[in-house]
Amino acid sequence: MKGAKALVLEYLEQELLKNNNQGVETQAVAIALGMQRPNVSTILNQLVKEGILVKGSSFIDALSTLDTVALENPLDFPAIIGENGSLSTAIQLAQAAILYPNYALPVLVLSEIGSGRTYFVDKMMEFALQNHAVEQPHLFQKINCLDYLDALDDLLHLLFGSDTSASVFEKIAEGILFIDNIHILPLADQNRLISWLNHREKEQKRHQKKGLVIIGSDAKISDHFSNKFPVVIQLPSYVNRPISEKLELLNYFFS
Repeated sequence: MKGAKALVLEYLEQELLKNNNQGVETQAVAIALGMQRPNVSTILNQLVKEGILVKGSSFIDALSTLDTVALENPLDFPAIIGENGSLSTAIQLAQAAILYPNYALPVLVLSEIGSGRTYFVDKMMEFALQNHAVEQPHLFQKINCLDYLDALDDLLHLLFGSDTSASVFEKIAEGILFIDNIHILPLADQNRLISWLNHREKEQKRHQKKGLVIIGSDAKISDHFSNKFPVVIQLPSYVNRPISEKLELLNYFFS
């Protein structure tokens, strides 16, 4: 199965050949391939940086060459069930976010309960460490918001800091931060989280800090929240996995 990056490039080659290199809008690519616009934008920006595409103000103007481009990634994502099947697109997006030039992009991972979100994120973190995508690999913190259902104020102080302590985004700026089940936060605090992520990204650009932030949520999070992320990964539920992957998963858990 082709990855997301290869699918986007193949679609662009076809469309630009049809319209004589007159350009393709990002939204058109997203609709045609059934992908979220932020994910398409991330892939397009990566292709632009690689010199494969020429970008206009809101659309892709042209391929720098209409020859077939081999998309090879010499850095392997850790082995995981579904890597060549239902998780192929998710892995491509994770790789693109983590290997983004100069600093990793923040990632939102969406899934239903029991879909292996924590396991997939563990593989993302392993990939980031193997490829030196973080400045200080010893810095790591995982925060499960469900552990703070009866202590929301403690969670907010941990996330955003207080008069006497820095935010977790500042403490783990050059490490790996995984915040799971963010959907339990009220909308106002979700917006605060976005503001902190925006501030963190500006600091990364200014100081070239290499760190990784992964946010986990159930699939019911609002579009208002998910659209703020440059990379959104939607994991398939167990029910929607191919039968071959279900059998592999059963063998894995009961072996």
